[in-house]
Amino acid sequence: MMNLAHNLYEASIAKDELRKAYEECRDIPQEQRAVIENFLKIESELDYEMNRYLLWNGAKLGKQIRDKKGWILGLL
Repeated sequence: MMNLAHNLYEASIAKDELRKAYEECRDIPQEQRAVIENFLKIESELDYEMNRYLLWNGAKLGKQIRDKKGWILGLL
């Protein structure tokens, strides 16, 4: 789970660098710019959903681990 979160973070950084390079580029025709901006919007929404999903499941997994650890320690 931690590796997935780390990989998502690295991908997010790479996308931010591409986004910055795109913003600096001035010779892209308006039609292509609209397509690129739509793509970036969709990718941003997907990144948000993935982050939210990871945080939710990470918290859920942490609670399950604490509960099982407490249950095991209670048996000892």
